Amino acid sequence: MTVNLHYQTYGQGNPVLILHGLFGSSRNWTVFARKLALHYQVLTVDLRNHGNSGHTATMSYREMAADIQQFLQSRGYNQASIIGHSMGGKVAMTFALTYPSMIDRLIVLDTAPVAYCNNRNNFHVLIDSLEALPLTELTGRKHADELLTSNIPDIQLRLYLLQNLVQDGAGHRWRINLSALKQGLAELSHFPAFAATSMHTGASLFLGGSDSDHLQPRHHEAIFNYFREAQIEIIDEAGHWLHIDQPEAVLNRIVPFLR
Repeated sequence: MTVNLHYQTYGQGNPVLILHGLFGSSRNWTVFARKLALHYQVLTVDLRNHGNSGHTATMSYREMAADIQQFLQSRGYNQASIIGHSMGGKVAMTFALTYPSMIDRLIVLDTAPVAYCNNRNNFHVLIDSLEALPLTELTGRKHADELLTSNIPDIQLRLYLLQNLVQDGAGHRWRINLSALKQGLAELSHFPAFAATSMHTGASLFLGGSDSDHLQPRHHEAIFNYFREAQIEIIDEAGHWLHIDQPEAVLNRIVPFLR
């Protein structure tokens, strides 16, 4: 069953969807979307179990691709370009392989159609830490940040995760569906199996960060197996969140590619 997706719209012109990564939301992309909206109509989407979109018990890549297909159809779009980061990149690739006539240009940021099993273990630690927070006793995000410090020493990662913590009456709640994320980690760490004949023949661009291990030469074969016309480039001095580390460099590559 598909889920209705919350979204924000910026600019005018041909539609470009931006799909966030795990634990993220459309809000993470506001600054980037506004810059891209100088050229296109940009729609930043909350994927299921994230942001203000609906919660459901399951969240496979095929289900999330179906959510995007319904989202586009319900708004009268026969085709759109899609930018996806990390988990959102895998959703974008799944969409391109499942609904090839509905995608114009595909842009994948720092991920590949492969399994990342080590990340699954790390994500379990993150989810366990978030679940352990005493939501009814928290005084605010600063208090939550202090409680998470020992298990999650990276302050930027903590701040990223805590964007999902919202005040709800006298207490707090998570906008992300932690139980569904934990249940889905095994599947989300992999990429769906497609028939050997499945291949996206349209234009596709894969951008990776030089300081990230998510898009490496060892991943190129898997990319070309599904995306024959793929262009693969690395952004210098950028990590996994390359659109934050080097936003102008990423934009300078994306805008001419979309044209």
